[in-house]
Amino acid sequence: MARDSEPARELRLNIGDIIVSIVSDRGFIIKELRAPFVTSKRPDVVGYVRHDLGSDVFAGQLTDKVMSGGHFGWDLYRWHGSYVVLYEGPETSTPEAVWVLGSDSAPFELHMRSQPSDWQPHSSGYYFLKVPIMQVLPERHGVMLHACGVADGERGMLFVGPSGAGKTTIARLWSNLGKARVLNDEYCIVRVVKGQLWLYATPWVGSGGFCSFGRVPLEGVFFIEHGKETERVAVSEIEAISRLMSQAFLPLWDKTKVQLVLDTCVDLVQSVSCYRLPFVPDEGVVQLLRKV
Repeated sequence: MARDSEPARELRLNIGDIIVSIVSDRGFIIKELRAPFVTSKRPDVVGYVRHDLGSDVFAGQLTDKVMSGGHFGWDLYRWHGSYVVLYEGPETSTPEAVWVLGSDSAPFELHMRSQPSDWQPHSSGYYFLKVPIMQVLPERHGVMLHACGVADGERGMLFVGPSGAGKTTIARLWSNLGKARVLNDEYCIVRVVKGQLWLYATPWVGSGGFCSFGRVPLEGVFFIEHGKETERVAVSEIEAISRLMSQAFLPLWDKTKVQLVLDTCVDLVQSVSCYRLPFVPDEGVVQLLRKV
């Protein structure tokens, strides 16, 4: 694999113990943040990236719209037996990326506008690598969530919440005050593997830039929110499932897979303790959870 200056035509990433191979017509430059996820293992999923949206690719072909992502900027279409996700930039009506979704075993395609081969963690191409993961996780008993993941020794804790709930704040507190490893401050994967729940890092980062490759057994789920005091409040299974699904990345183009994600969330809340966690941003939240 190439490092820093030499582009690689193929990039293989281990994301949640799923090996994704991406072959690009421009190549990739592997940066330090992403390097721990790079692998030479045999891929489970293969995709191709083509920087050809400046031409007439898909012009006039996407007419059967299935659903719209509204202000998120994407639309879902049926196209020749496949599904296509078209993404437009937030300040333009010009397509920035078009995904052609294959089946779990078939290749996927990503068509993009011209851009440098160096995919930074926040670039549109790098961001859209979430799509094949969303496609294959459900049948591998997994779900990707808006969440901060912390490994405190061999104890995995998942802090779930929307933007502004305090995921990066939680990550900083554990990083500064505890001898813990922050797997990620924005996007985490949970999978059931041989009856064990595992919490995984992903290569996509939040505003704090926390990312540490690896996995840890999951022992607790906390739905975080800013509060006047720090307290741990038990929630019902129904509430926990609802909160998890609201922060899950769902393959909305496939009802069967959405059901599989729901099944995984049910298994999760029936296997580990789930709590609501209003917190004050100080060392008290770390101390409280270490007493549990």
